[in-house]
Amino acid sequence: MKPKTKKCVHCLEENENVTWDHVFPQSWYPQDKEIHNKWKVPSCFNCNNKLSIIEKRLQKLFVASIGRDDTEMQGIYEKMIRSMDPTSAKNEKDYKSRLNERKRFINSITFVDKNIEGIFPNLSNFYLYPNQSKLPAVFIHEDDIIAFGTKIVRGIFYIKNNVYIEENYDVEVLVLEQEAYNELNNIFGNYTEVLEKPGIKIELYQAYDDISSIIKIRIWNKIFLVGTVLLKEN
Repeated sequence: MKPKTKKCVHCLEENENVTWDHVFPQSWYPQDKEIHNKWKVPSCFNCNNKLSIIEKRLQKLFVASIGRDDTEMQGIYEKMIRSMDPTSAKNEKDYKSRLNERKRFINSITFVDKNIEGIFPNLSNFYLYPNQSKLPAVFIHEDDIIAFGTKIVRGIFYIKNNVYIEENYDVEVLVLEQEAYNELNNIFGNYTEVLEKPGIKIELYQAYDDISSIIKIRIWNKIFLVGTVLLKEN
């Protein structure tokens, strides 16, 4: 069943082709969990398609950087590996697609100084290189993370308040290391509302008189984002 509204949560445009978009990508949920009432919001075809491409790209890079986590990422690492494994192909077209995907991923790997600062570990197995000055790494584009984080912020607001974040508000997204992320608890404490599904936890601090808010987003207990929704200055 299509949404009753014709307005897209992401671009705010009216569109006849509005369908449902999952706020948290379906393939990002742990594979061993039964999930009811997945968060879905109205989205136009163009936004849905554009964000889906970003999510697929981010998933590979995030999972490659983080690796396996049996408690938060059950089956996700293995699914990522299969998506680039030609031997798992169903037909010749699928074989070529998986092979090309693997080549693109391998070509994206670079080497960085061992002591370089960063948000994520280096390809999940940096401990295998104790005597090397350089470590394998992949670069995750800031624009992808901002687009993905903004999608979650807009989606959560629609789920929580049944309202759109209109153009008179700015949405900003930051990536934090875990220590800085946890320090926000000292500021907001019990004033946050928690929305949670397997693999993702949202903590929402919202103003009393409008939708201005700070949103903490924790994914797989490894990725920490913070979004802000603030009224634009006149």
